[in-house]
Amino acid sequence: MKIPQHRIDLALYRMEKTRERLAAADELLKKSLFGDSIGRSYYAVFTAARAILALTGLDSKVSLWFFITQEVKGRASRENRF
Repeated sequence: MKIPQHRIDLALYRMEKTRERLAAADELLKKSLFGDSIGRSYYAVFTAARAILALTGLDSKVSLWFFITQEVKGRASRENRF
Protein backbone atom coordinates (compact mmCIF):
# COMPACT_ATOMS: atom_id res chain seq x y z
CA MET A 1 0.00 0.00 0.00
CA LYS A 2 1.44 3.32 -1.05
CA ILE A 3 1.21 6.18 1.44
CA PRO A 4 -0.06 9.41 -0.15
CA GLN A 5 2.54 12.18 -0.35
CA HIS A 6 0.44 14.62 1.68
CA ARG A 7 0.48 12.19 4.62
CA ILE A 8 4.25 11.78 4.33
CA ASP A 9 4.70 15.55 4.22
CA LEU A 10 2.55 16.00 7.32
CA ALA A 11 4.46 13.28 9.18
CA LEU A 12 7.81 14.86 8.26
CA TYR A 13 6.57 18.28 9.39
CA ARG A 14 5.46 16.84 12.71
CA MET A 15 8.75 15.04 13.22
CA GLU A 16 10.57 18.34 12.67
CA LYS A 17 8.32 19.88 15.35
CA THR A 18 9.17 16.90 17.57
CA ARG A 19 12.90 17.60 17.19
CA GLU A 20 12.34 21.28 18.02
CA ARG A 21 10.39 20.40 21.15
CA LEU A 22 13.04 17.93 22.27
CA ALA A 23 15.76 20.56 21.76
CA ALA A 24 13.74 23.01 23.84
CA ALA A 25 13.23 20.34 26.53
CA ASP A 26 16.98 19.77 26.62
CA GLU A 27 17.69 23.50 27.05
CA LEU A 28 15.10 23.76 29.82
CA LEU A 29 16.63 20.74 31.56
CA LYS A 30 20.09 22.35 31.44
CA LYS A 31 18.58 25.36 33.23
CA SER A 32 17.06 23.05 35.90
CA LEU A 33 13.55 23.95 34.75
CA PHE A 34 12.39 20.39 35.25
CA GLY A 35 8.63 20.86 35.04
CA ASP A 36 8.88 22.87 31.86
CA SER A 37 11.28 20.32 30.40
CA ILE A 38 8.85 17.51 31.19
CA GLY A 39 6.01 19.42 29.53
CA ARG A 40 8.07 20.02 26.38
CA SER A 41 9.08 16.35 26.35
CA TYR A 42 5.46 15.26 26.68
CA TYR A 43 4.45 17.36 23.69
CA ALA A 44 7.39 15.99 21.71
CA VAL A 45 6.14 12.43 22.28
CA PHE A 46 2.57 13.49 21.52
CA THR A 47 3.66 15.13 18.26
CA ALA A 48 5.72 12.09 17.25
CA ALA A 49 2.72 9.85 17.84
CA ARG A 50 0.59 12.14 15.69
CA ALA A 51 3.23 11.92 12.97
CA ILE A 52 2.84 8.14 12.94
CA LEU A 53 -0.93 8.43 12.92
CA ALA A 54 -0.73 10.82 9.96
CA LEU A 55 0.88 8.02 7.96
CA THR A 56 -1.95 5.64 8.80
CA GLY A 57 -4.73 8.11 8.07
CA LEU A 58 -5.93 8.02 11.69
CA ASP A 59 -4.92 11.60 12.18
CA SER A 60 -6.70 13.38 14.98
CA LYS A 61 -6.21 14.16 18.63
CA VAL A 62 -9.29 12.08 19.38
CA SER A 63 -7.78 9.05 17.63
CA LEU A 64 -4.57 9.42 19.62
CA TRP A 65 -6.46 9.76 22.90
CA PHE A 66 -8.56 6.69 22.03
CA PHE A 67 -5.41 4.70 21.20
CA ILE A 68 -3.71 5.69 24.45
CA THR A 69 -6.73 4.92 26.63
CA GLN A 70 -7.27 1.55 24.96
CA GLU A 71 -3.59 0.66 25.44
CA VAL A 72 -3.72 1.64 29.11
CA LYS A 73 -6.92 -0.36 29.64
CA GLY A 74 -5.39 -3.37 27.89
CA ARG A 75 -2.25 -3.24 30.01
CA ALA A 76 -4.24 -2.86 33.20
CA SER A 77 -6.37 -5.91 32.42
CA ARG A 78 -3.27 -7.97 31.46
CA GLU A 79 -1.47 -6.97 34.67
CA ASN A 80 -4.45 -7.85 36.87
CA ARG A 81 -4.84 -11.39 35.55
CA PHE A 82 -2.64 -12.92 38.21
